[in-house]
Amino acid sequence: MVAGCSRSSDAEARKKLQGTWVANGSGLHGDDFNSTISIDSGGGYVCKVITHSPFYSRTITSDLAGTLRITNGFLIDTTTQHSNTNAVLPYVTKFRIVRLDNRELVLSPYLSNDWEFPTNDVVFRRESK
Repeated sequence: MVAGCSRSSDAEARKKLQGTWVANGSGLHGDDFNSTISIDSGGGYVCKVITHSPFYSRTITSDLAGTLRITNGFLIDTTTQHSNTNAVLPYVTKFRIVRLDNRELVLSPYLSNDWEFPTNDVVFRRESK
């Protein structure tokens, strides 16, 4: 599935999205992250993100929950729960879907002025059952 597709391909992508996905990567400031997200058939999700900051020499674990929807080849994430009690919720982020198949979900950050995303695409791999 490639971004900018029709409604029917959005519906197909929603079906493929269900399951557990894992990603590892680096943020803009060199922070390493590991993200595990489990998505149900309705687009609801729970996610655990573990981030290690070499600058601050600390590891932060965040637990999130919310809903995902796919529209016009974009994945729209509405975070409604966050383990950081100072998080302003709901928080909406948007990613262009580069590829989604039975094994990989590749997302390109849709940059905004108020949020820092990795500069490279984020590759999630489906966790085997």
